[in-house]
Amino acid sequence: MLLEARVDACGLQPTRTASTIESYIGSVRTLFRQAGASTDLEADERLTVTIGWFGDQHGSWRKSVVRHHRAALLWAVGSLVEAGLADRGDLRRWLSDLQRKPNPCSPQAPPRTSARKRMTFTRDEYEELIQHLVRRRSETSWLLAGLIGYGQHFGLRPAEFWHAFVRRHQLVVRCAKATNGRALGTERAYDLHGFDPQLRRGLVMFLRRLRRAAAAASSRPAFQDRLAKALTRACHACGIKPISLYTLRHQAIANAKLFLDRIEVAAFAGHASPRTASRNYARRKSGWGVPLLCRPADDSVGAIRDRSCRGRVGAGPSEDTAPLASGDQSEDDDLTPIGLRRG
Repeated sequence: MLLEARVDACGLQPTRTASTIESYIGSVRTLFRQAGASTDLEADERLTVTIGWFGDQHGSWRKSVVRHHRAALLWAVGSLVEAGLADRGDLRRWLSDLQRKPNPCSPQAPPRTSARKRMTFTRDEYEELIQHLVRRRSETSWLLAGLIGYGQHFGLRPAEFWHAFVRRHQLVVRCAKATNGRALGTERAYDLHGFDPQLRRGLVMFLRRLRRAAAAASSRPAFQDRLAKALTRACHACGIKPISLYTLRHQAIANAKLFLDRIEVAAFAGHASPRTASRNYARRKSGWGVPLLCRPADDSVGAIRDRSCRGRVGAGPSEDTAPLASGDQSEDDDLTPIGLRRG
């Protein structure tokens, strides 16, 4: 019952999205296993063991992972209490224990496996992957080619594709991470005036088929995992060092850095702060130099500028509007996914 409840009894506003809850479930299950909380124990005992173990894992995770694991355990605490499997005394004890957070590992610590995944790929690798996938003519290959083709234009997180839709001359996207204040808002939009009518129709068809395929799968995480594995196989078949679905977002942001200022890049990525793309995403020098066919809509850019002017974002106007420096880190069957336009 602990992993099935969907409510909050910790005094926190229950604004978590379904995808966030699924992520919390995965984290709690992983922490149970790592803490050695046996399945023979009752749910409240498993949680007590895990929370006690969690507070002692100094240097095990980076700061962002510590924050996510703690949020997942807080969700589990509230779920257990709300399900009637623990009382308010247990709640107070668990919340008190969770105040003792493990110290994160040093920023200079060797990267974990996930951090060593590729952040960028080349135009030649992009074209080779697209051609390979189109030749295969399977539904999975077609959808994957679309994710790669449109992914390098928009830089969406993989999960953001499920709810994206075209409205007139805009692609409207439901922002991930909006419930924890790290997104510019609940939605952002991209101006599609750079897309000709055929490309815009192709985008509509792709999103429709992607949603249909995701709905037919056992779950969205399972569907995304299937696409990720197909991408790895395609890379191997092409003799390319494997990329991940998230690599597409990194590459798109690197491409955008060549043409947009900091505020516009934040709106493009859906970030609340102009600093995020500089610190955590691929560098400007990795961009392909291909003119952007889409840009963040004026409303999305305005939302970031308003936050900056009110002092909610640390960068000043002169920094925000400057181009990013090169050192910054940071019916449907005949449709062919978007290719690059040279010239």
